[in-house]
Amino acid sequence: MSRFHKNSIFVVLGIRVILATGLLVAGDASAANLLTNGSFESGLAPWTFTLGSGVQGVQYQDGTTHDDGNWSEAIQAWSPTSAVLWGARLSQGGISLSAGQVVTVSFAAMATTTRPLSAGIQQTSGTWSWYGLQAFSLTPYWTNYTFSFTMPSNDSNTSLNFEMGNMAGDVWIDNVSVTVSGATAAAAAAPSLALGDSPNFNYGNPLWDTNLTSLTQDGNEINRKFAFMLGFSAWANGGSPVLFSSTQPGMDALNNAGYGIVLTWCAQDSQGPAIDPRYNYASILSGQYDAYISQWAQSAAAWGHVFYLRLFHEMNGTWYPWGIDINGNTPALAIQAWQHVYNIFQSAGATNVKFLWCPNAVVPGYLTDSFASFYPGDAYVSWLGMDGYNYGLYGEQMWQVPFSQFTQVFQYTYDQMISTVSSAKPIMVVETASAAGAGATDKANWITQMQNDVPTLFPNIQAVSYYDYWDSDQPPDFWRFDSDPFSLQAFTALAADSRWQGALQ
Repeated sequence: MSRFHKNSIFVVLGIRVILATGLLVAGDASAANLLTNGSFESGLAPWTFTLGSGVQGVQYQDGTTHDDGNWSEAIQAWSPTSAVLWGARLSQGGISLSAGQVVTVSFAAMATTTRPLSAGIQQTSGTWSWYGLQAFSLTPYWTNYTFSFTMPSNDSNTSLNFEMGNMAGDVWIDNVSVTVSGATAAAAAAPSLALGDSPNFNYGNPLWDTNLTSLTQDGNEINRKFAFMLGFSAWANGGSPVLFSSTQPGMDALNNAGYGIVLTWCAQDSQGPAIDPRYNYASILSGQYDAYISQWAQSAAAWGHVFYLRLFHEMNGTWYPWGIDINGNTPALAIQAWQHVYNIFQSAGATNVKFLWCPNAVVPGYLTDSFASFYPGDAYVSWLGMDGYNYGLYGEQMWQVPFSQFTQVFQYTYDQMISTVSSAKPIMVVETASAAGAGATDKANWITQMQNDVPTLFPNIQAVSYYDYWDSDQPPDFWRFDSDPFSLQAFTALAADSRWQGALQ
């Protein structure tokens, strides 16, 4: 619920953060508020206000406008504004939190004009990682904001930070609280997730880049190393077979650098038609490609290192030659073709190759063939996978697709897979990303929701790979996690979360 009060004085020249006092004094034991003076009735202490280099601004207690009570906290900053959010920051430290606690941050705020503000709980030492972070879009009216997250580890000295340094203007804040509830069994038992990257093709196919240029650049942006990389290789290129030896140098570089490898092995000619019938299941079962598949299997076995082979991915779609409902393909043929390729690898002794079965995510009403009808069986699969995207308000090629949160994209498919396919196999979200929404912080909030919902609501998911690839019919930053400052900050917080530090097993 929101409350609105007209503000009688607006200063348009810069950013002013005004702390509004409320009826509830922060730190009141009955409210379980972990903050002191969260409503600013007692002045500014123990809050601290910092400005980045070259930024001019001021913080003060304001009695002319407030959400409740008699006072608010105001912050005003003038140009030049900082290029980063933390160029203007209001903080209170000394907050002790425990692993598994559900932490809720609430506050009221307003601004001279619609402008962004980020709020979150951060480490006060070490890597300065965010435990929970949310981006908001303030308006010229008092509005109540809240968000929650599960604390991933014990920390006796965290800080609540409000950051607004990348835009000039006035901000008022009031009624701030940080409250906690007990640990949940799901949070306590949640495994550590492996975070992967599907890098851009700026430097050519990343699977062939022995310098790991794009992958390293992506990792540097979020101050950590990804656990694994997703790459792609077709069976042919302009009629010439693509041999394992052409991918091996890149795979050597990844393996030597400690990355897991997920290789999407596309049964198609990269220069041929998108749904080339020469690569349908009947052709594969005819033995036409057995020599090629055997070469790959023998070379993979000789290489010896573990990697994940994503075969016939998104087979429930109609955009690849192996799509189940095109080119004469059927669910039964899909199973037979999968088992045929798998058996060739087993005969070659390529037990280091882990087969990853990955349909495209669907929503209720769009599951033409049940997942169970084309699943090869647990004996032929190491991991289950899902691909799914949030196309945002406009979407790819201006599709009018509603903005969908992570749970809306994957919940139905996840439920179907664990109930009708296999509840024993680990699940990898192999491709996912979000486009921008109508609001400046929609994409950042999508990333934050993924950060918190995957460990708590999807216990079988053990790995997620974010898709940073650029398709030529989209803007270069359409999917990128660094497409805007808020999204980059949110993804950096996800990458620092202790629940997202796992490795592929």
